[in-house]
Amino acid sequence: MAVSAPTLRDAALAQSPRARAQQTVAGVCGPPEIASRLQAMGFCEGRELTIVQGGDPAIVEILGTRIGMALSVAEYVTLRDGASATLLRSP
Repeated sequence: MAVSAPTLRDAALAQSPRARAQQTVAGVCGPPEIASRLQAMGFCEGRELTIVQGGDPAIVEILGTRIGMALSVAEYVTLRDGASATLLRSP
């Protein structure tokens, strides 16, 4: 039985509303048109991102830009092991 990698969707749903968590992108999957759009926005392997606000849509900061992302799209962004997430103080 294969264990699936954690996704941005999983992390956004687990995120408390006021907490921020820094994650590392493991990769992007899904339909080619969605995957290429996500990569163009900066969601590439090894890139750091911050989940600013969980929920649907989630607010994610990557490359200095905040992006509102529906959970249906966030499921295509895989993250490195969630245990390595860094919790950040809220501003």
